[in-house]
Amino acid sequence: MSEKQIIGIDIGRGAVKYYSKFKEEEITGKFNAVFGTGRNGISYNLWNDPIALEVNGNLLFFGELAIKESMNQTSNIKDEKDSFVSEMLLIAALSKAARTKNVKIMLGVPNRLFNKRTREAIVNKYKGKLYKFKDCVTKENKEAYIADIDIYREADSALVYMQRGKVNTKPVALVSIGFRTTELSFYEPKFKFIDKRSASIGIGARDVLEETKKILESERIYKTVEELDIDNTYDDRKVMGYNMIANKIEQEIDSLWVNLGELENIYLCGGTSCNTDLSPTIFNRIDDPQMATAKGLYFVGTRKFN
Repeated sequence: MSEKQIIGIDIGRGAVKYYSKFKEEEITGKFNAVFGTGRNGISYNLWNDPIALEVNGNLLFFGELAIKESMNQTSNIKDEKDSFVSEMLLIAALSKAARTKNVKIMLGVPNRLFNKRTREAIVNKYKGKLYKFKDCVTKENKEAYIADIDIYREADSALVYMQRGKVNTKPVALVSIGFRTTELSFYEPKFKFIDKRSASIGIGARDVLEETKKILESERIYKTVEELDIDNTYDDRKVMGYNMIANKIEQEIDSLWVNLGELENIYLCGGTSCNTDLSPTIFNRIDDPQMATAKGLYFVGTRKFN
């Protein structure tokens, strides 16, 4: 039996993030949560870290390569992690992160899905499953066997990463700004999650990208939301939108967390947080905010599976 590798995987609506350590290697990466049908004749060497896999006899492109080159593509629009789209994105993450055949996965889920029913669905879907696929970029045939899998709340994972295992002695909060939603999570001392003082609100990067898309269409420039997500050409058109969602988030926080003075810290994470101007005197932005959840999931996995 080969060594087992622990991997933290965060399948978001905007991007898939993965993190692991195996032997002396630190493995970290991300790609857009998009995949589509592949085409022959593509020069992979012209792309930065492309993902092209043959799965069950089908050539599939993932991430930026799918956005640019797939004629038929789909993105991750659901929070559920046992859907067909999530499974394909999981395979792509394994193609980049796995260094051995046998892996154990700690998978992130939103606050509302962190329950026994979701855990059972994930375990039944993935545990004991063997994936065989060909990496069409490296020409390697690969296998990944999921020896074990479990779930953990995404917000908790990011906080665990920030605290590095240190238990909070005062209340703390976490604001995670994602592609479609923003999670506001409140914790009493010793990581006690308080659902009553937490919320999931429909504010995220997609709001800004949809607005930018409409502005460009009035100028006869036609781009998909996914294309705008990876294109910095029109970043100047996005600034106002990001300022607006930052203001909406602050309004939600003001009504949800009335006594901000009792909080030791309000941590800020999520890839979209990098584009907002939320006050640094109030919010403590986590280092590498987009990868925080995946890194925290790996940390939790090392405690769970070892």
